Amino acid sequence: MQASPDSQPEEERVAGDRPPRSKRLLLWIVTLVTLGGVVWYLSTQWDQLEPLIQVPPEQILVVGVLFAVGILLNALEFWVLYRRLGAAIGIVENWLLYGAGQLLNHAPGQVGTVYRFGYLKAVHQLSFARSASGYAANLLLTFLSTGVVGLVAALLMGSLHGAWSWGLVAIFSGLIVVAVAALVVHLPTTTREGRLARTWLRFQDGWSEITKHGQTALIVVLIELIKYAILAVRMKLALSWVGVDEPYSFFLVIAAATGIVTFVALTPAAIGLRELAIGFTAAALGVQFDIALLGATLDRAVMFIWVVLIGGAGLVYTAHRMADARLRAAETSY
Repeated sequence: MQASPDSQPEEERVAGDRPPRSKRLLLWIVTLVTLGGVVWYLSTQWDQLEPLIQVPPEQILVVGVLFAVGILLNALEFWVLYRRLGAAIGIVENWLLYGAGQLLNHAPGQVGTVYRFGYLKAVHQLSFARSASGYAANLLLTFLSTGVVGLVAALLMGSLHGAWSWGLVAIFSGLIVVAVAALVVHLPTTTREGRLARTWLRFQDGWSEITKHGQTALIVVLIELIKYAILAVRMKLALSWVGVDEPYSFFLVIAAATGIVTFVALTPAAIGLRELAIGFTAAALGVQFDIALLGATLDRAVMFIWVVLIGGAGLVYTAHRMADARLRAAETSY
């Protein structure tokens, strides 16, 4: 028996294609330049890292555990969206899948995101287009949550502590406007035929399934708010290692800033850009740029250790599940 024509729709082959060579080259260049700049700058400030040898190991462990909880909450958001789209994926399974994706996203081209889409297709029969609709919904809900957290925290910093940054207020306000506008606008339909039309209709179907259930969006936003509250605690602890002692609202602004660059991820895993965003945001609120950059780099080091641990375990588990699913699919095709 031959494989069904729908066993691998054209839109999914297109969605899984690698980015053009020129785009991959540009991503590598941007990543290396950004990372090189951060490393060079830190090398000029190396004497300030000396006191960090005395950081209590238990604090490093706490920062790592808080990061792992953040990974779980991020994964939980996607689990809510995937379940709404019809994928019968488990919470722990999705946590491992998300961790594997985070590890692979350290390579250019959003390799981890494509890997997650491929897993969902192979194991849970969720098309690339519907997976992409869940990804887009999460992006907009993240923008909305980030805007709310960042705006409220920036206003608190200004009104209670005199650290006004109208630039940050404008950025976070803009995020809210863009997210709300995109969420309420109805996607146009099409009567055309062909590869792109089928892809668009599958994407639109998944998008409609999410947006017509307001409780789904509300749950994702609530998870986002909890995630930012925990991330602010983690940033407060990590930046305390370099002597930053600011009110909790300061670290909520920092957390919101990291949320923007991490999700957009112009470099693999936002390497370099995340640290720069923390440095510039802290400077806008009156904290020395280089100190904040050092703290952000230390937090990144702890993050990477946990990404390797969780992502490595997730990659082993999901690769095995995906291989089994594809083998079964191949056996039933003959």
